[in-house]
Amino acid sequence: MKELCQKEIAYESGFNQKRPIALVRGKGARVWDAQGREYIDCIGGHGVAIVGHANPQVAEAVAAQARKLLVCPGSFCNDVRAELLAELVGIAPDGLARAFLCNSGA
Repeated sequence: MKELCQKEIAYESGFNQKRPIALVRGKGARVWDAQGREYIDCIGGHGVAIVGHANPQVAEAVAAQARKLLVCPGSFCNDVRAELLAELVGIAPDGLARAFLCNSGA
């Protein structure tokens, strides 16, 4: 664990303060460190792991999409994004007719 953390710290910008734990895998709401210790994930990848780590349905959906198109910049139209936007606006309260998709918590 110490070598893994030292390597990461040596090459990363230093923006995030590191904790002395190297997480190497997760399943559901639990994660494990390099020594095999188990933790409850109370962060959830800042939202990206809200349905849990290693979720088979999410993994298959990501793999299926990656086999077709991994990323599409917002300056181009996209079939999947169009459907997602329509779904979001469809369940939004009255008066909210547009959505903004972003890759942060904004």
